[in-house]
Amino acid sequence: MTLHREGYLIMAVGLTLLTGIQILNYYLFTFTGWLWLFLLLTLGALVMAYLIIQFFRIPKRTCTFTDNDIMCPADGKVVVIEEVEETEYFKDKRIQISIFMSPMNVHANYNPISGAVSYVTNECACQLQSHFWCCSLCEVPSRLIFSGMASQKQH
Repeated sequence: MTLHREGYLIMAVGLTLLTGIQILNYYLFTFTGWLWLFLLLTLGALVMAYLIIQFFRIPKRTCTFTDNDIMCPADGKVVVIEEVEETEYFKDKRIQISIFMSPMNVHANYNPISGAVSYVTNECACQLQSHFWCCSLCEVPSRLIFSGMASQKQH
């Protein structure tokens, strides 16, 4: 397992803040002598440190598939599979698969099919509750167009 490089700053700031909170927790313990509060706050700091680090993890995975196989591009829950009108590139109907990634999922995306990426867009998020199906239309819409054997099939 490795850690995503874009999370280094967030992890450093988060762990620094948690270290500061833990130092204040120690001084609070020496002042009050309440062991239960010290242990509770220490446990909370350890849980937060774990959650910060696990959010940016990239586990080692081995995937075996042929040229015509399709794999899931992300961890998470498929919230909708529907036919939509694609107006940006193909300008016709396509199948949209929306996947919700909770904070506990690995936030890494993979190429779902073999081939070369020929078109990419990634727009800004609108900060909505993304576990609702309708938010897949406006929250971080990313479009990847592949050219290769699996993507050339016309239905």
